[in-house]
Amino acid sequence: HMLDTLLHGSLVTFFSERPTNEPRQEEPIGWGSSQPQGLGNDQDQSWGNNQAQGLGNGQAQGWGNGQAQGWGNDQAQGWGNGQAQGWGNGQAQGWGNDQAQGWGNDQAQGWGNDQSQGWGNDQAQGWGNDQAQGWGDDQAQGWGNDQAQGWGDDQAQGWGNDQAQGWGDDQAQGWGDDQAQGWGDDQAQGWGDDQAQGWGNDQAQGWGDDQAQGWGDDQAQGWGDDQAQGWGDDQAQGWGDDQAQGWGDDQAQGWGNDQAQGTADQPHQGFERK
Repeated sequence: HMLDTLLHGSLVTFFSERPTNEPRQEEPIGWGSSQPQGLGNDQDQSWGNNQAQGLGNGQAQGWGNGQAQGWGNDQAQGWGNGQAQGWGNGQAQGWGNDQAQGWGNDQAQGWGNDQSQGWGNDQAQGWGNDQAQGWGDDQAQGWGNDQAQGWGDDQAQGWGNDQAQGWGDDQAQGWGDDQAQGWGDDQAQGWGDDQAQGWGNDQAQGWGDDQAQGWGDDQAQGWGDDQAQGWGDDQAQGWGDDQAQGWGDDQAQGWGNDQAQGTADQPHQGFERK
């Protein structure tokens, strides 16, 4: 009986005091209700290794319903203090690898509904603190339903290193249906209907590396409806303070439905579902 008591006590001690090494199921940070934790329906989203995603003090970063935001590997994406970055419903935003995307002081960059904007890799498009960057509802800075979005190491949203590429209907910096095209590194090219500083149908235009496209302070740059603008890699496109850059409704610079992109090596799901 004493042996049974000692054995039982040891088992109780083992099962009651063993460390809990299971990973905690944490709540998704900044996601709205009824979000699929990806892009559209039936989408898959993953993150690569060695990502750094940081927000400064007093920042608000939130997503509406059905939004997706992801980063490639070895990316640094940060916001200064006092910035507000938010997305409407059904939006998706992604960045390539090794990109620096920041905002300057007192800038206003906004988009109307159904707009989208994207950047290639190794671009410097930056704004300082105290900026307001917001998107309306039903923007396409990302992808439609039934898409798979993943990152290989040092890749982001279907980019090889320093590449920018996209597909979809009536897209800018993308393709119409049933189009195929590829790039070498450090290239940027896009098509789409009714674009400004862009292209008509079946047009092609690209930028080389190390381009500088910039604006002075107090500039206003805007686009009408159905416009799109995109940048290649290693470009510097910057705005001074107190600039207004806005787009009209019904812009598309992203991807259509039923796309597939390869998943990353050793991806980790950034947000766990309970």
